[in-house]
Amino acid sequence: MWINRRLLIRATALVLTTTACGTPAAEPVETDPCIRRVALAASSINIDEQLERLDEALSICSNLDAFASALDAHPGTIGVNAAVFAARRCTRSDVAAVTTAPICDDAAVALLSSADSGSDSGSANNDMPTNYVGLNLDGEEVTIEPDADTEFSDDRPVAISQMVDLAFSDGCAGLRDEHSYWLELVDDPGIGPEASVYARHALDLMAFIGCEG
Repeated sequence: MWINRRLLIRATALVLTTTACGTPAAEPVETDPCIRRVALAASSINIDEQLERLDEALSICSNLDAFASALDAHPGTIGVNAAVFAARRCTRSDVAAVTTAPICDDAAVALLSSADSGSDSGSANNDMPTNYVGLNLDGEEVTIEPDADTEFSDDRPVAISQMVDLAFSDGCAGLRDEHSYWLELVDDPGIGPEASVYARHALDLMAFIGCEG
């Protein structure tokens, strides 16, 4: 009886060894095209190839949440928030499938792409600078007009455009500093209403790109 038990143990070990030395089980193939493109991008060594795969993902992923979720499985693939990356590609890519992708119409991506929330045509005369209508911290509309102290670029205050650039370069930390700066000027009788719009815009951007605190 004792001998038979030893033989059984040896036979079992042999079976396990044979199985372990066989062909390893194949990894399951991801069938979701959005997740697969992001996974391919994450594994790419070549930067151009990685960007190409991410562009493909942007054109295929059904929405921003799907793109962000796929990226969450590969931390460090991009150095910025998913919405910031998508906005950058939606405006800078020369691939039509990317710039016209549904993800580019997402509210967060659109805001970061154009910084045009609350902008107004203001004037029928194309030779005249356009006024900008934004919301202040109390949710009230404030019209900002270009003047010596308020420079405009592309029909919006430069402070608004620079804030979007700041979201690209410095992320949440930069936007928090910007919000604090303008918040301190809200009670200033001269620039207060305008500063309130900028402070509100910084808060909106932080909410859209998922800043905490």
